[in-house]
Amino acid sequence: MGRAYTGRILRVELNSGDVSVEERSDAFYRMYLGGKGIAGRHLLREIPNNADPLGPENALVFATGVLAGTNLPGFSRVVVAAKSPLTGGYGESEVGGSWGAELKRAGYDAVVITGRSYKPVYLEITRESAALRDASHLWGLTTSRCEAVLAEGFPRKPAVMCIGPAGERLVRYACIMQGDRNAAGRGGLGAVMGSKNLKAVVALGSRRVDLHDAESLTRIARWFAENYPKNPPSIALHDTGTAGLVPGLQAAAMLPTRNFSRGRFDGAESIGRLGGDWVYEVKRRGCFACPIRCKRTFVIPDGLVPSIDGLAACPEYETVAAFGSNMCVDDPSVILSANTFCNEMGLDTISAGVTMSFIMECVESGILKDETLNALGVKFGNAACVLPLLHLIVERRGIGDLLAEGSLRASQKIGGGSEAFAIHVKGQELPMHDPRGKVGVGLGYAVADHGADHMTAAHDAVFAKADGYGPKTCGPLGLTGAVSPLSLGHEKVRLYMYLQMWWDALKCLGACFFCVAPRGLLPVNMVVDAVRAATGWDYSLWEAMKAGDRAGCMARAFNTLHGHGAERDRLPSRLFSSSGDDGYAGIDPDEFDAAVHLYYEMRGWDRTSGVPGGARLHELGLDWVAEGLDAR
Repeated sequence: MGRAYTGRILRVELNSGDVSVEERSDAFYRMYLGGKGIAGRHLLREIPNNADPLGPENALVFATGVLAGTNLPGFSRVVVAAKSPLTGGYGESEVGGSWGAELKRAGYDAVVITGRSYKPVYLEITRESAALRDASHLWGLTTSRCEAVLAEGFPRKPAVMCIGPAGERLVRYACIMQGDRNAAGRGGLGAVMGSKNLKAVVALGSRRVDLHDAESLTRIARWFAENYPKNPPSIALHDTGTAGLVPGLQAAAMLPTRNFSRGRFDGAESIGRLGGDWVYEVKRRGCFACPIRCKRTFVIPDGLVPSIDGLAACPEYETVAAFGSNMCVDDPSVILSANTFCNEMGLDTISAGVTMSFIMECVESGILKDETLNALGVKFGNAACVLPLLHLIVERRGIGDLLAEGSLRASQKIGGGSEAFAIHVKGQELPMHDPRGKVGVGLGYAVADHGADHMTAAHDAVFAKADGYGPKTCGPLGLTGAVSPLSLGHEKVRLYMYLQMWWDALKCLGACFFCVAPRGLLPVNMVVDAVRAATGWDYSLWEAMKAGDRAGCMARAFNTLHGHGAERDRLPSRLFSSSGDDGYAGIDPDEFDAAVHLYYEMRGWDRTSGVPGGARLHELGLDWVAEGLDAR
């Protein structure tokens, strides 16, 4: 048995309350690695094809990677996965913080939760025990209040994954929060916890992670700490957080504005202050063992949504644009307050913001007439309507009950052409990156197994220049040349596919993309060296890429078995038209369709249906998946 992982997966059956341990071999970890690999494997085996995402037959998986809990920066992220209430297919989100490290140090690599409790419960995991506890006193609490109550009685602060009122009320894009700023944000996984009457999962470890070569791993971690200040992307994250992306995307005409109908926003300078030297900033925080500390913290101004300690996490870029430019709101205080509210309620800021932009366009176009919306003054540019509308969504009250279903379902009910205003892929609302200026991102939105997601591969701009950071760092992946951000040719499809496999491998390892090449400092081969040092395996980049390929194929197979195929790999029609006089031409639909089908072929999937071929699955050692697809 190698080192770094525990070989133990915790299983929790909520119907009966049984808690047990599943022992796994060295071969299992070399095959699935962790994170997305372990999550995909369990979802395929645990969830019936016709399962209701909000029913007891759904399974919820929290999975770390083999480097979790070590001193290597950026490798304690957790993949959370289930059948998504938002998309009806494979649902996945990654979350940072310290929970993954605490789980590993408590003696487990992953947690698999099935069934539904008859009453509210939380799961408490320590090195000494793992048990379900009554959570009746926690139900209805905000996330920070829940965390504070759960921390009482422990010798030190535990790491808590919990849901807020949005998850309890089954808002389809409810998220799971870890601390006041780390969110497993996409796909409605908070609603899955709510449907299971599971309020929280608490982890507190006390064991050291057993390592094969601790000295070599420490040497890599020390190199990272010494060199990240010399790396421009890393130091930019330290100085401004992701909110610092606003000025660059505004200049490039890729800042989503007015529900993705424009690429520039007149109030960009104002909302960009959240990534600058805003007067309310007081400190920076970071994830476990990471020196970059990209999480900025603000004092909440008087009159805004309060938090338990009067401090608020700086909104990530996605939140700034979702509640700012995409709604044409230019008040940074309102954006900060909306972000705090969503974190406290456990609500995905991307889907919330884009769904609210959708309803603003429905109102302004005359398609939807609603007294409540009129009374709130719901329209683009009206900052005063943002918080009241969010309250309606979380409370599922009036029109908020419809918006809590997400923009796809809302548009299907409203009709009248509103479908064109629902900016989503597979039912999941688009993140705040306009693919008309970087079409590889658009390809990623379309083929992502869990719906539109900007974190499936490095963005096109990283490879726009031959002497840029991407080509310089990705030689081991065979990606050494420049590719135009506007290209949809075979070279872009190949670039995206290789990068996606690498990022899926990083998801299996629990890595933060801001720490690893091509977006971060740590070189590709140094990641492989770190796995060798931690585990004692004679590991290779080949194995890592195969782990990423395997995880992606399992997620695709899950979608196929649950009735979703190539018809869902489509972009919103709006992206095929111009983003305005100062923006980009629309993506060519024929070129885009050809790129999607070429991607299928490159992955070894059927060119028309996008179903993974039997030969491809057998080559990856997924014989059991091939048998399941053959039997459908």
